[in-house]
Amino acid sequence: MCVAVPALIVKLNGIDAEVDIEGVRRKTSIYLTPEAKLGDYVLMHAGFAIRVIDLQEAKETIALLKEINATVNDFRDSELALALVEKIKRRAQGPARLMEFCGSHTAAILKFV
Repeated sequence: MCVAVPALIVKLNGIDAEVDIEGVRRKTSIYLTPEAKLGDYVLMHAGFAIRVIDLQEAKETIALLKEINATVNDFRDSELALALVEKIKRRAQGPARLMEFCGSHTAAILKFV
């Protein structure tokens, strides 16, 4: 499943960084975001910081991801899934797409466009 998650840069050594994702530490690269600095929030995907974000966006994204995780099994019910998409659209103040992946488990990803 592909999803970028907010991560706080807690250590920095050149383009190598250590980030904190809700208490979990991971190594990442800021090669794609050379403007990132210690204490910044970034969107991390596949071991790379792909965008610097502010604290408010990080908090909102984490809250949405937690909400999605809490209701992921509800996506089998199309009415519940559409209701959640509408709620997220209102929060994001823009369009959103809901995609469902089936693999070893069912998961949902939201993409804001």
